[in-house]
Amino acid sequence: MVATGHVISFRPIEILTLRERGRSTFRYAGCASYWDPPPDDRRHMREVACAVGVFLRDTCDYRGSFSVDGVLTEDGFLPTELNPRYGMGLSILDDVLPELPFRVLDLATRKFPGLDLRPSMLEDLVVNALDQQRGGGAWSISGGPRPDVSTSYSLVREIGGYHHATPGEQRDAVMTVGPTHAGMFVRFVPEADRTPVGDPLGPRVVEAYAWADREIGTQFGSLEAAGR
Repeated sequence: MVATGHVISFRPIEILTLRERGRSTFRYAGCASYWDPPPDDRRHMREVACAVGVFLRDTCDYRGSFSVDGVLTEDGFLPTELNPRYGMGLSILDDVLPELPFRVLDLATRKFPGLDLRPSMLEDLVVNALDQQRGGGAWSISGGPRPDVSTSYSLVREIGGYHHATPGEQRDAVMTVGPTHAGMFVRFVPEADRTPVGDPLGPRVVEAYAWADREIGTQFGSLEAAGR
């Protein structure tokens, strides 16, 4: 984020981009903050974000938030895309830090160049909040038949996938299926206190979508998550 002439960086967010087996295509499925990259990679990713912010500020007089997408390879972080706008990853703050109207702050930073947001304090507040409380989930439009109403399912994770929670079982996630103009909308939200910190969420999303194919009739097909 470029605010009051300063450039601040937050923390890496996992983009849930799933691979469709047997095809050279991807399925974007949301974002989450459970994953932690190795410390050196995290530091480098934040340095990249700062460098991009300085460039945007000095060449375009840019203000506000932005995101740098990329792939964490064996040789380090490889940036692939710059989004000079409010990124979806920052939407996780709505649940993690609801008392901070970040969307409003973002708009105010763009409209009022001299607004003092105390950048160092804002950076520490956001990074600490995202590190201490994780969140996010997956959402996709399935090729399945359009339902008439929305229905939620409590899921329990077991070895190899998920099953529908039976009475008395503590759920690990919620799957909601509902109508949309494009067909069937599917949303998967893990319970934060029952989701491990550090591991990527992608493999769990693949398991949840496989359950939805079997039990609800979604048509995601064979998916896989990126390697660690």
